[in-house]
Amino acid sequence: MGRPGKIEHEDGTLTLFDYSYDEQAEQLTTTAETGAPDGSGQAVTNGTRTISVEDAGGDLVSSATEDIASGIQISGMVYTRDAFGRVTCASNGVSGLTPLPSTAAAGPST
Repeated sequence: MGRPGKIEHEDGTLTLFDYSYDEQAEQLTTTAETGAPDGSGQAVTNGTRTISVEDAGGDLVSSATEDIASGIQISGMVYTRDAFGRVTCASNGVSGLTPLPSTAAAGPST
């Protein structure tokens, strides 16, 4: 698959990755945990967990970040796309839906 499983950063933190693919929905879910490792270096105990979902074309469907220790969600976005794959609406879970200006959907995505 060619995707990283673990990155050890110079500052002593690390990023751990986990991947799952839903064949029926044709979506890849990536979980990335970044922060201070436990004693074994195989888990992040103090940092953030970001869960991102991409469609078959590699476009971001949703992304959510939470604090690992507390489980509190820090941010989250869900994207709605048109038939050309252009984002037409974004929801951040805090203020609701944010329709994009019509000029944002003027042509095919590049």
